[in-house]
Amino acid sequence: MPLFPRTAKCDPARFAPLPARLGPTTDPEIRAVIDLVVNATVSPPAGQVLTLTLKLRRFLHERVPRIREVADRLLPADDPRRLAAEKCADEATYRVWYVKPAGGLEAEFRYCLGLARIAEELLDHQCRLAQGTASQP
Repeated sequence: MPLFPRTAKCDPARFAPLPARLGPTTDPEIRAVIDLVVNATVSPPAGQVLTLTLKLRRFLHERVPRIREVADRLLPADDPRRLAAEKCADEATYRVWYVKPAGGLEAEFRYCLGLARIAEELLDHQCRLAQGTASQP
């Protein structure tokens, strides 16, 4: 039996409301970590840098797939917001998995600072996606 235009069933999950898995648009704990790292004038002690780095890596590791999924579901492939979110997610993935600090406290702090900046950018994209989807049917 031939398929006729506009007669195929669509995937209802594609048009479902924004998933709750995106998480809150404001994460007070990670915001505090980002602010601490970005606003630091000197490197914190080595143990604190390691703790902050681990928190940022864990946040990025769990949040990147969520941002990608929401951007894929809600925005067309050529939408600039989707492209920007995907580029940010790619950069975060690269920094978490492939970039490592060279050695020494200053290098570890610069690595942590890079993670904090990309986490901040990812949170901004998350907020934009949440605001952009609030007006959609």
